[in-house]
Formats: sequence, C-alpha cells, structure tokens
Amino acid sequence: MHDVKMNETGNIYPPRPPGFRFSARGLLIPLLLGVFIRLILLIMAGTVTPVGDENSYIWLAESIKREGTYVGAWPLGYPFTIAFFLKLFGAGGIFILKLFQILCSAVIGYSIIRMSHLIFGDKGARFSGYGWALYLPIAFFTHRVWPETLFMVLFVPAMYLFLRYYLTNADPPPGGLVLLGSGVLYGFALYFKESSFYLFIFLVVLLVLKKPRNWNKAILFPLGVIAVLLPLTIRNFHTYRTFVPVGATFGMNVHVGLNAHYQNYDYKHIPHLIKRAHQDHNGNWDFIYRTFIDYGPGWQASPINKDDRKVLLFKSNKLDTIKAIKYALTHKTAFVLTRIKRIADFITPLSFLVRDLSPRFYSGILASDLIRRFLIPIGMISVMALISIAWINLIHLRWNKYAFIFFLVLFGYFILTSFLISMSRFRLPTVPFMLVLFGGLAVGDRNKNKPLSTWIIIISGLVAMLSLWLLNLPEIVEVVAFSW
Repeated sequence: MHDVKMNETGNIYPPRPPGFRFSARGLLIPLLLGVFIRLILLIMAGTVTPVGDENSYIWLAESIKREGTYVGAWPLGYPFTIAFFLKLFGAGGIFILKLFQILCSAVIGYSIIRMSHLIFGDKGARFSGYGWALYLPIAFFTHRVWPETLFMVLFVPAMYLFLRYYLTNADPPPGGLVLLGSGVLYGFALYFKESSFYLFIFLVVLLVLKKPRNWNKAILFPLGVIAVLLPLTIRNFHTYRTFVPVGATFGMNVHVGLNAHYQNYDYKHIPHLIKRAHQDHNGNWDFIYRTFIDYGPGWQASPINKDDRKVLLFKSNKLDTIKAIKYALTHKTAFVLTRIKRIADFITPLSFLVRDLSPRFYSGILASDLIRRFLIPIGMISVMALISIAWINLIHLRWNKYAFIFFLVLFGYFILTSFLISMSRFRLPTVPFMLVLFGGLAVGDRNKNKPLSTWIIIISGLVAMLSLWLLNLPEIVEVVAFSW
C-alpha cells in the first residue's frame, strides 16, 4: 500500500499517481460530455408527451401566465419558472426550458466533482465526473418537465459548500460565508421541491456536534435557509391564513400515503399492474401482496369538500396524521412489512428512463424498438451498479467518520421520505451523492486489509439489496414488458 497523506480538508487518501493533476481540462471534459449526451437525448426524444404531474406543472404555469396568481400544493418555484419561459418564448418555451435545464445540469456535475475531490482526491473527482456524464437515469430528467433538475442545480452545490465547511479540520474553520451561501442555496432549492425541508435540521445538528465552539458560524446555515423562505412563508400565510413555510405536499402525502392502500406512481399509467403481478386467475393474492402490500382496511380519511379544498391543501392535516399513527401502532407488523416494500420501491432498478421510454410518450428515435430495447437494460443495470458501488464505498468510508455520518444521514433521510408513497423519482435527490461515492473506486488502496466486520456489513447489505430487488421482481417484469 502507498503511504497516505493529508489533503486540505484533513481527509486521508492515497497520493496522486505520478503526472496526474486536477486540472481545468480534467474538469471540463466530463462536464462537456455530460451536456453533450443530454443534448443528444433531447434531440432523439422528439416531441415528448407530458406524463402525470408534468401536465399539472404546465397547467399551473399557464394559469400563472394568464392570471398572475398561483394556488397549488407544490412549491411555486417550478411553475413560475415554466411560466417565465412560456411568456418569453411562447409555444417554444417548454423546449427552451429543457435546453436551460441541460445547461444548468453542468452545475450538478461540477458540484459532484468538487465533493468527490474533497473526499477522494483528484482521481476520485474524475471518476465521479464521468459517472455523472454517463449515468442516463439522471440525464433523462433534463428533457422532461419535472422540477428535479433545477432543484438539484441548487441543492447539490448547497451540499458541496456545506461539506467544505463540515469536513475541514482546520482551526479556525473556513469563513462563515461558506455556510451562509450553503443555506441560501438550500433555501432556494426548496422553492422547487420540498422533500428536503426537514433535512437541514439534521445538518445543523451535525455542525454543532462536530464544532460546538463554532456555533456562531454554524447558525449561519439555518439563517440562510430561513431568510430565503421567509418571503414565501409570509405570502402563504397571507393567502391561506395558516403557517406553510414551503408547500403542502407533505400533508397531502400523509393524507394519501399513510392510509392502507398501496400507491406507487411508477405503475399508475399501466392498467391493473398490481393485479397482473400478484393475483392468480382465481382472484387469489400471492404471498408478496398479502405480506408486504396489504396493510388492512385503513381508516376513513377526513373529507375535503370543494369549498375548503384550497385551505385544507395547506394544512398539515393533523387529524389524518393522528389517525395514521394510531393505525400503525395497532398494526405494527403490517406497518413494518409494508414499509419494507416501500424501501424496495426506493432502490428498485426501475427509473423514469424505463418507465417512460415508450412510443406512447416519445415521437423521436428514442421510441424506436432498437434504441428503446438497448437503453432499458442499460438503465436498469446502471441503477443496480450505482447503488451497489455506493453502498460498498460508503462502508469503506468509515475511516472518514464525518463524511460517513453525513452520507448516512442524507441517505437515511430520503429513504424515510419514501415511506409514504412509492416512486423511483424519490431516489433522485440521492443520486448525485451516490455518484460522489462512485469516486471511491479510484482509491482502491484503501479497500485492502479491511477487518472482517467491514466485509460482513458490505455483503449483508448487498444480500439485502438483492432480496429487495427480488421482492419487486413481479412489478419490474410488468413495467419492462409494457415499455419493451
């Protein structure tokens, strides 16, 4: 093994190979490649039929453009962005928006590279950069009307700045502007997608636990978040007469997702998928459905009448939350087993690439049999490979305690968000950080001579992943057959 050395953040990794340096050219090549691949996908897609919530985002944007007002459960950032492009470019606004998303996605790639460099050094940064460029399931979102790309354009740089401060062992630590900038970017990211809203509380705890003497700097991170969200919170209170810091999707998902009925929005456009996957010709449900999907009769959801709908959308729906907790406490085993199914849905090999890659949604050559049947297995294999590699490198990262804890908290948080309603889209905010861990492949010297406990944890995790993939196999077969 080579001698290890300390980098500028106090992290340890093997020394750079002779002649290798983290250069501007080394940074630009994967970024340009990634943007080029995304542009090619946009051209190959042709006319893309909006699916599901894409239609709702466009409808809300049209309403904003026409009336200048917004009433909706989602944060208002993405509908307003669409409305801006429609107003500026007319009928071609959606296409220009997709070009904008593709160009902005380079910011995600850049932030992934810089985070990987913090932890794994030069070569790890390059591995992560090419991983981002070539990972098609995340690239496909840039030519669709979903908020994930613009959310990650803000969220991933916010986490890079956070890690720059958090991982530095220097005393005194970097200036507070780094943390303030992280909080500001984090706050603006919530204008596009609110799934990470509660994560910043855990991140503040990490800061205080690591650097208790620098609490005056640590507080700059939540202050940045709050300062950005304050205008939106005041606007929501003025409009709906209730405290809503971002949007109401959490309350809606509690209302829908914690009741007894299984919901997976990857399957909604495929008729009777669950019945075909789990019911025999006599109408009997199989073991997977009875054990991991059926949660019992549930409870009577609180009624929402037409007059109260706008107000109730922006309330946390405390009554339904209380009902959900009581029901879970009286159906403990069923609750745990049905949440296992949702974890399986979180790490499923499926993605929107596989789900939507079909002549029903694309008019271009992406919908051709040859291209589609080539990309479907590529998409599924890449998901399985990335999740597996991220897991292995996360466990190997235990030598860097603080980086390990950061990734553990981040992944754990987003897995919890999937406990309500299942969909592969919920995994997307974690993908950039899996790609950061992908850079750990470049520092193989650190993976030798590991204690037996490390390999037991790694192998146990991989076996658990395989078991969850097999649990979802009946649905996976149906989705692939539908797209094939």
